[in-house]
Amino acid sequence: MKKLIAVIVILVCAGSALFALDLNFSAGAGMLYKVDSSTTTGTAGSDKMKTSGSLASLFGAEAYNFEKFGGFYGFFDATFVEASMGLLFSKSYDVGFVGGGILSLSATATCMQLGLLGKFPIELSNNISVFPLAGFQLNVPLSVKFKDVNSSASVKEEWDEYSRFDMSQFWIRFGAGMDIDITRNIYVRPSAVWGIRFANKMEKDLKTLMKDFADVKVSYFNRGFEFRLAAGYRF
Repeated sequence: MKKLIAVIVILVCAGSALFALDLNFSAGAGMLYKVDSSTTTGTAGSDKMKTSGSLASLFGAEAYNFEKFGGFYGFFDATFVEASMGLLFSKSYDVGFVGGGILSLSATATCMQLGLLGKFPIELSNNISVFPLAGFQLNVPLSVKFKDVNSSASVKEEWDEYSRFDMSQFWIRFGAGMDIDITRNIYVRPSAVWGIRFANKMEKDLKTLMKDFADVKVSYFNRGFEFRLAAGYRF
């Protein structure tokens, strides 16, 4: 309860400070494309194994990473803050070795993305400004489907017991953007961010599983780029 009260107080103070400033408000929508990559490291005694990709490549057990996303989003801008909400559509491909055989799976997902980025506009000319970006994003799967590539059959795994929040992705983002004025009120906004993703509950459970049953310590390094192009309207 104390932490919740503290968070509410911080948000109220931050909101009051923002509205005390001379802010320009705008809103818009656009398209995005993102590419994520992962490095999974497993340590067993003095032996260290490393792979680019999912846990499947490292241990012969299936795990899924939604590595390529396309989608669209809407945003609200208040000079120093950009809040956004969008939909991401992804498809990934994994190969694992199970019982001496090869299991090839494809995964498709639809995710909701929520983001909050701080920004500091720097005016370069009358119609162009640039700004650094820093903040966070949360991707929550709305729908996830797995299929066997060889048979095109739907695959149900023990991961089905996890909720969409257990497979969510929390990102810390850094990047930059640019506003190019078309008219006094309409502008185009290209932007790009790089980020680091924290392990979700499903990945943490896999780490615990590998430690308990194989005495292997697992660590993840998840990162990715996101590119956006949007149009906005100043009120």
